[in-house]
Amino acid sequence: MRIILFLALVSTAFGQQANKPKEPWMALEPTNKKDPKFVEKIQAHPDIVYARNGDREMLLNLYHPKNQKEKLPAIVCIHGGGWAKGKRVHAAHIAQALAAQTDLMVERIKLKSSAPKSIYRAFLGGSQEQVPKTYRLASPMHHFDAQDPPTFFLCGELDDPSTRAEAFRKQSKKMKTPTGLLVIPGAPHGFHNKQKFFDIAVNRLDSFFTEQLKKLGKKVK
Repeated sequence: MRIILFLALVSTAFGQQANKPKEPWMALEPTNKKDPKFVEKIQAHPDIVYARNGDREMLLNLYHPKNQKEKLPAIVCIHGGGWAKGKRVHAAHIAQALAAQTDLMVERIKLKSSAPKSIYRAFLGGSQEQVPKTYRLASPMHHFDAQDPPTFFLCGELDDPSTRAEAFRKQSKKMKTPTGLLVIPGAPHGFHNKQKFFDIAVNRLDSFFTEQLKKLGKKVK
C-alpha cells in the first residue's frame, strides 16, 4: 500500500452534516494502542462533498481536534489505487491518530471502488499514446510549482518498488518542494494493519509534518 499525504490549510468552519446512519469506518476500534481513547479527542465529519463531476459526487471524511473554530493546517491522505481501488475506511486509523496527537485536520479522500478494467482510457479518452497531452494534464508530476504543499509517501519494504514514487519525488525536489519517503522495514503492502508498522508510520508522519509546520512559522503542540 502506498499512502500519499500532503499539507494544506483548510477551515473547520463548515455546516454540520445531516443525521445519517453511521458508516462502518466510524465504528472502527482504534488501532493505536498507545492511546486507546484517542478517538474521543477528535471530531469526525463524514461524506463531505469536495467536488462534483457531472452527477458524481467526490467525497471525503474529515477529522480534526474537538473545539477548534479557527483555520488549521491539514493533512490529506490519498491511497493510490489506480483510480479503481481503495476506500476511506482503509486509512481511517492513520487519519484519526494524526488528528488526535497534533493540532492538524486530516482528510481521507474516497476513491472510486468499482471501475472498468480500462480505467485510464475510460477517464482520459484513450491510451497514453493516443492522448499524451491529456495524460500529462492528469499527472501531478506536470503541475508542480513552488507553492505546492509538502508530500510524504509511505510503503512497506515488501511492496512493489513502484510504490516509492521515485519519479514524483525527484521532480518534487527539483522544484524545491519538501517531500519524503518511509519504506517500513519488513512491512507488507497493508502495513497499517499491524500495530508495530502502524506506530512507525504515524510517528514518522507526525515528525515530518511537525517539522514542515515549524519551517512555516506555525505553532505546533
